[in-house]
Amino acid sequence: MKILRLVILGFLLALAVGCNNEITEGKIVNVERIYWHEGCKYSFTVPTEGSLGFHNESVPGLCTSDDVSIIPDVPVGEKMWVYYVNTFSLGDRFLNKMEIHVHTLADINGGGWNHGKFGHGQTTVIE
Repeated sequence: MKILRLVILGFLLALAVGCNNEITEGKIVNVERIYWHEGCKYSFTVPTEGSLGFHNESVPGLCTSDDVSIIPDVPVGEKMWVYYVNTFSLGDRFLNKMEIHVHTLADINGGGWNHGKFGHGQTTVIE
């Protein structure tokens, strides 16, 4: 009987933790360059606030290519930007949606990738 109670208690605890999904939205603005590494993995070069330098940002989360949309709707002379929605559940962050707003598809550059002992390389964008 004690084992049954422990199993039920464990199940209810797992259910309570699993149903506690935290949804966050974010936006990366003033994007200067976009790098496509592989699949749905991108990074974005943006100006570092308060300096003349730049740094790279990326959107955290496990994803599939279906989660990413590239939208060529940014007028010439304006900065590109990224909108994303993440869900945090069961200890992992999942990308629900990412919209990359660009001038044209030519704004996307190939980026490097590294899978450790399984290989590394550079993604080439085909135009």
